[in-house]
Amino acid sequence: MNKVMCILLIIGVLFSFVSCDISKNEIVNQNYQTQSDKLNSVEENSVVITTGTVPIEDFEFRYGCWGDDMAEIKKREECEFLGETEDNLVFEGSLLGYDCSIVYQFDSNKLFGGGYIFDGIFTNAGQYIVAYNAMKEELNEKYGEPVTDEVVKMQNDNLIEAAGAANALEYGYVAYKTCWETENTEITMGMMSENYSVRIVLNYTDIDYEVNDDVVGF
Repeated sequence: MNKVMCILLIIGVLFSFVSCDISKNEIVNQNYQTQSDKLNSVEENSVVITTGTVPIEDFEFRYGCWGDDMAEIKKREECEFLGETEDNLVFEGSLLGYDCSIVYQFDSNKLFGGGYIFDGIFTNAGQYIVAYNAMKEELNEKYGEPVTDEVVKMQNDNLIEAAGAANALEYGYVAYKTCWETENTEITMGMMSENYSVRIVLNYTDIDYEVNDDVVGF
């Protein structure tokens, strides 16, 4: 199976979790440490894209405005192109200095979402927690306080407490989810483990998009 299809399978597995309307077992709020690393040089850069007159800060996700077609994104995106399907463009790049896959999502060739998948970047779950907290702090600075900030308990409290934070994440006892909203976009960050493999997903979705069950999404 090629890398593009593996990435899209990961998207499918995580879709039901990172949706902001999740209702799974008991949920608790948690405060995290801060870190002042810059989130994304693409979003902070004020240059004008050469394919048009739209400043980068006016894009909803990286180099895309909601409703753009695949051809427009291919012209603008500067990261390494990995491949495409009918509804997705997949690139490889980095965010916060961490390697990640970058996915643009389309419905009827119109951009409605996109996201970053951080997979296999650390050797233990504790490092993923640190990275998640750092990303969340930077997103708080960019988008304000989240509308949702949750740790989802998938096992009972005794198991979670005995395992400790890192092991509880790695074993799949807990998962993490934080959501923000802007005028046009819903931003969702999730972290969970499957078969002892931890992944972080940061997803951007057109706030007016109506979910089509035939389209693969986060």
